[in-house]
Amino acid sequence: MMYYFLKEDLQELNNKIAETREKIIFHEKEKHLSTTQSSETWHDNYGFEESARQIARLYGELDNLLQIKNEAKIAEPVEAKKLNIGKTIKTKNLATEEEKEFLIGSYIVFKNKDMISYESPIGKILQSAKKGKIKKGAVGNKNIIFEIIEIR
Repeated sequence: MMYYFLKEDLQELNNKIAETREKIIFHEKEKHLSTTQSSETWHDNYGFEESARQIARLYGELDNLLQIKNEAKIAEPVEAKKLNIGKTIKTKNLATEEEKEFLIGSYIVFKNKDMISYESPIGKILQSAKKGKIKKGAVGNKNIIFEIIEIR
């Protein structure tokens, strides 16, 4: 499977990988330290057991992030008039009359609150949308209907 990223989000993915590795090193040191502070090296030693749990969790997270990175590709801008990664869409929710703008972003969106992943439920509903079209689908247990007002 290919995972598409905007350039800045791919850099954030690399930062997240580095941060996860640093956390693993920290917990490895904590695990070692906990064996020196008790007569028990691991049995009934909360510090040791908790560090071991955190290390296992972090290695799983790291494996997942590395798999995504290995299959990541930078999304190239497209000049088409249909919605794509890197495009901003203005929508109107026909049930609530609420208008919103979203930037369609990477497989993983790290920091931008006005960006949604193309893999999110709303991102999937809006894929390949064109101005003036109606798009509908389910988000959780709610059915939503959007009118596409603008794509830029």
